[in-house]
Amino acid sequence: MKLIASAIKVGDKVYTGRRHFNIFNDAEKHGISRQEMSKGIQGFVHLNEDEDDYVFLDRKEAKALAISTGQVKESEMISTTLTSEDLW
Repeated sequence: MKLIASAIKVGDKVYTGRRHFNIFNDAEKHGISRQEMSKGIQGFVHLNEDEDDYVFLDRKEAKALAISTGQVKESEMISTTLTSEDLW
């Protein structure tokens, strides 16, 4: 199990992209304001292979998963918060 995309969860919807700023830019192209997107929770998604579905994790949950699976080393992270630049 590994993180596969950046994500922002707004209500029940999850928007994904390579980096969080890409998600904001794409949302604007589809008529969703930055203000609306900024109300969302930033995080990442991974594929739940058992259910063939994507699972949203906030940044804290995603950091724990990425470290426990060896996707990132905490000592090499940019900051204490997981960023997409830490992953890809």
